[in-house]
Amino acid sequence: KALYLAATNPLVDFPESSRWRKALAKVDFLVVQDILASDLTTLANVVLPGAATTEKRGSVTSLDNRVNNLRIAVDPPGEARPDLAILADLLARVTDKPAPSDAAIRQEMFELGGVYSDVCQILEQRPFCWKEAYAPANQSLTAAQPELKAAPAADLQLLIGKSRFQFGFSTTFSKAVADLENEGVIEISADDAAKLGVADGGRISLTGPAGSTTGSVKVSTQQPAGLMFAPYNYAALNVQQVAAAGSNSVAVKAAKA
Repeated sequence: KALYLAATNPLVDFPESSRWRKALAKVDFLVVQDILASDLTTLANVVLPGAATTEKRGSVTSLDNRVNNLRIAVDPPGEARPDLAILADLLARVTDKPAPSDAAIRQEMFELGGVYSDVCQILEQRPFCWKEAYAPANQSLTAAQPELKAAPAADLQLLIGKSRFQFGFSTTFSKAVADLENEGVIEISADDAAKLGVADGGRISLTGPAGSTTGSVKVSTQQPAGLMFAPYNYAALNVQQVAAAGSNSVAVKAAKA
């Protein structure tokens, strides 16, 4: 059994991360393609170092139909290569055919995806190429208020989301971002903190249906009683091992650590 993981870390990014760790231990051959060393790369049989955003050319497409060009700011370190180059070489070795060029891949994108048809053709000449923002027809999209399942009386509800200063897992390695937020903390209301007997900076343990974790507390006036918030970005906190798959809101048992 073999598994190829590229640009993702299920040990941090995915719910039931402890279950992922057990599953990865059973994989006979694990290939990890990523830009930074992590717990995941230590499990890999082969590590393919990828290039970061500032080390490769390409484009980023936003949800509102805008395409932004990327140009190389610095060269990739060591043996790191753009993901596209790695995958193209792999395809060539598997199929015994020449690796497709960047131009050929872009042309296929133009043909298959209309969003690129009148944008990426001019990316070589312009640093930014914008397309009209996506404008849905009236009432074609509707907003729905999510319903949170009420936690049992003895439990607290934990909401898992992104840190305001982080984007995914990779940015937690940034020294500049660490100056703003150097660890993942569990935000809790003053009432709930008092009930648990914990102060700002103290530590609590959380146990949910998929596992448990321990982290530092931030007493917040923005958190309503009964609801806590924790970011999934931080490997040390690893709050994803608490939640079951398919949900970012879970009832947990909380206790002073």
